Amino acid sequence: MGDKSPRRRGRPPTTSAAQIARTALELFLRDGYDGTTLDDVAAAVGVGRSTVLRYFDSKGAIVWEGEAAAAGSLLVGLAGRATGPGWRGDVAEALVGAIRFPRDDEHVLRLRLRLIEGVPALRRHLHGTADAAIAALADHIARSTHGRADDLVPDVVARTAWWTAMDALLWWARAGDGDPHDAVRAALAAVGLSRAEVRLSATVLDARDPGVLARFYAGLLGWDTVVDEPTWVMLRPPGGGAGLSFQLEPLHVAPTWPARAGSEQIQAHLDLAVRDLEREVARAVGLGAVLALVQPQTDVRVLLDPEGHAFCLFVA
Repeated sequence: MGDKSPRRRGRPPTTSAAQIARTALELFLRDGYDGTTLDDVAAAVGVGRSTVLRYFDSKGAIVWEGEAAAAGSLLVGLAGRATGPGWRGDVAEALVGAIRFPRDDEHVLRLRLRLIEGVPALRRHLHGTADAAIAALADHIARSTHGRADDLVPDVVARTAWWTAMDALLWWARAGDGDPHDAVRAALAAVGLSRAEVRLSATVLDARDPGVLARFYAGLLGWDTVVDEPTWVMLRPPGGGAGLSFQLEPLHVAPTWPARAGSEQIQAHLDLAVRDLEREVARAVGLGAVLALVQPQTDVRVLLDPEGHAFCLFVA
């Protein structure tokens, strides 16, 4: 008696869009994009042409699968970032975050990029679809620099950023062996588009008694003491961010305010925003500050801390 068990017909149960795309890209690179048909792809996968068409209606659809999602990722990446001085890093990170097509592993991404670089029609498509992304980049830069998207800097920098990222990806596909994100970051950094690696940690004030000065500012600002040593004290705001530090300087001389020739000069001072100017002046004096004799502005108060450093209180 023969085997009467039912047999599954049609495409193999493991066939997926990802499998078809991977096989097709390998075929396009091996046999040529123009000379490979969807029938060739179906045969290589082991399915019928109709199965391939269920997922992709053309060879171009295979190459550009996920293009819209990648472009959307760039727009979302820019929309989620505040405009302002950090726009260079925002532009770079938004581009880095959008480089990988959905579902692609690095091998498939490399196949796509090598194919795009090597086939003129695909390269033209890449150029033809870049305008929307470049416009989004230019808009973010313009809003960050208080200009217009078609001004010199937003327009030129947006185009430079986009094509630098694309060329870095194409280089990685051709010759790189690391992470594609790193290649794009490095290329963007080389043209001045990167997140600054330097940040302000603290302003440091010299003091003959660091502990006394630190306690004054801790009381004035409501900040926490995170390091308390005889020669070094650090304050940090409860919510994080740059703080104040105080270092022992036995030869510290209080600067003169207003400045006079031959006297110790003020090199820097702190501007502190308050809601109620007179109340906060009184509180600062109660903590040990001295109101300066000269007050050049009616809406600002100049005070001297216990070590003679000047600071200003103003309403904001």
